[in-house]
Amino acid sequence: MPETGTPIEIEVKLRASRQAFADLAKADAFGPWRVVEQTETRLRDTYFDTPDRALSRQRCTLRVRSLDGEAIGELTLKG
Repeated sequence: MPETGTPIEIEVKLRASRQAFADLAKADAFGPWRVVEQTETRLRDTYFDTPDRALSRQRCTLRVRSLDGEAIGELTLKG
């Protein structure tokens, strides 16, 4: 398949304990990648559905995410 130059998002979600997150925060590297900076970002997620929960029944979510109170957010529909 030819390359289009359009980035592809790859996401992996894992469940982990608070201790695992604390251990990750102390890491100097992840495989071949060296940690040079850590930042903390506060997100606010607001989820929407219809009164009869039609999105939820179809295993969909509609979310607005804002970062640190910025005026512009990100709208995501997953399903």
